[in-house]
Amino acid sequence: MGGILSGLLASISLGLRQPLTSFCDVESTHGDHLVTKRGEYVSVLRINGLRRMCTRQEVEALAEQQRIELQGLLEERGHAIVGWYISDPERSGIEIDRLSLDGCRSIARQIGADLTDVIGERRRRWPNVMRWEATYYVLWTRPSVLTREDRKQVAEERKALAAQFPRVGDSQRFAVRSDIMAARHESFISRVQTTMQGFDISCEFLNPHHALQVAREAIYRETAGSAWKPTLLGDRVMPRLPDDLDDPKPHPQGLLWPAIRDQIFNADAETKGGQLVTVGDYTYAPVDMAIGPEDPRPFAELSSVLGRKRLPWRSAMILEGGGRAAFGFKEAGAGFLAMFPGNGDIRRAFATLKHERQKNNHNSVRMRMTATTWAPIGEDAKLRRQASDLAQAIDAWGNSKTTRISGDPLEAAMGSVPALSLGSTATSSLALVGDAFAMMPWARSASPWQRGSILFRKPDGSIWPYDPTGGGLRPSVVDIIVAPPGGGKSVLANTILLGLILSSAAISSHGTKLPFIGKLDIGPSSRGLIEMLRNALGPARQHEAVYVKMQAIPGFEVNVFDTQVGLEYPLPLERVFLQNFISLLATPLEGKPWEGMDHLVEDVVDEAYRLCTGVQGGAPKIYSPGIEPEVDAAITSLGISLPHHAGEDDPTWWRDVVSALIDLKEYRLAGFAQRHAVPILQDLLMAARSPEIEKRYSKITLETGESLIDTFDRYIMNVIKNFPMLASPTKLDMGNARVIVLDLAEVAPSGSPGANRQTALMYMLGRQILARNFFLHPDYADDPNMPASMRDYHLARFTEMEGSKNP
Repeated sequence: MGGILSGLLASISLGLRQPLTSFCDVESTHGDHLVTKRGEYVSVLRINGLRRMCTRQEVEALAEQQRIELQGLLEERGHAIVGWYISDPERSGIEIDRLSLDGCRSIARQIGADLTDVIGERRRRWPNVMRWEATYYVLWTRPSVLTREDRKQVAEERKALAAQFPRVGDSQRFAVRSDIMAARHESFISRVQTTMQGFDISCEFLNPHHALQVAREAIYRETAGSAWKPTLLGDRVMPRLPDDLDDPKPHPQGLLWPAIRDQIFNADAETKGGQLVTVGDYTYAPVDMAIGPEDPRPFAELSSVLGRKRLPWRSAMILEGGGRAAFGFKEAGAGFLAMFPGNGDIRRAFATLKHERQKNNHNSVRMRMTATTWAPIGEDAKLRRQASDLAQAIDAWGNSKTTRISGDPLEAAMGSVPALSLGSTATSSLALVGDAFAMMPWARSASPWQRGSILFRKPDGSIWPYDPTGGGLRPSVVDIIVAPPGGGKSVLANTILLGLILSSAAISSHGTKLPFIGKLDIGPSSRGLIEMLRNALGPARQHEAVYVKMQAIPGFEVNVFDTQVGLEYPLPLERVFLQNFISLLATPLEGKPWEGMDHLVEDVVDEAYRLCTGVQGGAPKIYSPGIEPEVDAAITSLGISLPHHAGEDDPTWWRDVVSALIDLKEYRLAGFAQRHAVPILQDLLMAARSPEIEKRYSKITLETGESLIDTFDRYIMNVIKNFPMLASPTKLDMGNARVIVLDLAEVAPSGSPGANRQTALMYMLGRQILARNFFLHPDYADDPNMPASMRDYHLARFTEMEGSKNP
């Protein structure tokens, strides 16, 4: 009998042949809200998800907290919350481009790196393993929320507004707006949004243009990602000419904004039997929830199951106030028919709801849920399988019951379209507010970033954008990667590094350039990345990406005393590094520093630099041809006349060569010459024996019986002997490299106190090599030790470096 009745109703519904535009109730806008032809106010919140990971128990606890905060809004009729969700694997390619790859292509093009093969491979592979999903809350406020006096005022308000304008015909009827309704609706929105954000649920308000875009893309899946935008009140609109140009009184609707329903719908629908309907280029199969779940479960359990199957689907779960009143008649009927055994479960259900309401103040809400899946036209067999999978998944979601016979498949499919109307062919259920909120689609992990140069894939296949720069959401970024050997740590680290190169880190106030990146590594795991980047930059720019395997052999000398070009003394941050580095050299392996050693190191470092200048008693480094061939060639080719100083053989100082090259703006060659003008490790021995230092520290005796200065000498000489790479002018030249990977595998051993000390030294040295310029600030251009001739040059460098850190 039930099947015959369902078939009869379906035939009647299909015979009515409702036009597709009748499913759009939205008439106009009022500020940032949509307004329907019945005066209902509609707004859309995009729910990005939880800012943290939660277990099922935590989700249920959050749902209970939402119930406490929002239950009052749904106690009486007037407000409705629609939890709308969509998962579409076919749209993943469009979203992958929008969220990540379009930006990566743009950055790669601007920095001049040909990475089309890498980006193209990602575009081919990622859509096969990722899926796009989105969640929205559609918030409705109906006129029934108003009191009788309020409704009277709203009617007068609309009447007065309509009287100010002529009839607008088939255009947007803006006279349906009401300030009273708007105030009630905004209060409702504010309450919901504040509650969500207070429970670490990321959400954002959509303007009417975006909200209608979401609705239209839900109706016509082929338009997903298009640039379509509705014309709404306040937008510029081109007048439409009437058909009769000779009409002496043309209708004003041609000058006004066209009806929203006429803008949204561009193709009609065609039903196929009682279960399928074609709209645009796709055929849709709706599935209604007939009986709510016995065990209400988080929505994520349903979405993850269907996500792993890569099933395209969408759903709308409607929660409306006034559930108690709506089911009062059914409750009375169940009691009246208590003599029938089949009504026992119904009576017990109502008794449970009544108990929760009286004992725990836990009210009920009217709940309906409709879901829909789709496939391209002509693939009906595939679509029916998808509909079967969708129905089975919902049935298994807490033991609920579904039906695929809805009477009118078009009405059922349109019931899962957001924002246009508040309707559904699904059977209404009476659910506890807390259970209903637990089933709403908010409990999924949210990324802090809307876009990112890296896209991660969650276990269920959904996209999770990641911005390695932090995207302005955090001042510093620390990524901790944990996995067993062979677990892909290096691959992920290189992926993040490439993402950093193709991110906003390349954008600065000086334009878009390859960002400054330094990486300390153990092993050659990043060598492939550097080779790929060098090939992408081309032969003329390969020097901008460098991989160096650090070794304790000639050619890898690094002098920690190097200063910025043209400076005789280190900048404050460089001085701090030197003091820490030399203090570590002069610290016992046990790790406890000698008393007074830190003060001695500070004074010795300052004295070493002073002795390399032309001050009285100083010993500036003497220039010798043949040490730096490029400098020698420049002196000859540029005709540089070097000064001589009184003394043995009238020597020329390296500092003179530096100054001469700076005068000619040969800063790179001046940097080569300056490597020989600054102190080296051996110079600390002479500085420690200067009269001023000995006078201050010679009387300090350590528990070993040695004086503090003798102990310092012993440690420094030991370093000179065992680490000759630290005791000579710098030869390791990174040139103008902007991306540097330093492999310390051969110079950073482990297993003994001495090896651990060496590793610590190498890490400090590596950091100095890579990040020496990362922390420069324009204020350093005003340092007292900065020569006036170099201030403008270094100010430009320091400003560029600062700008590259704050794009």
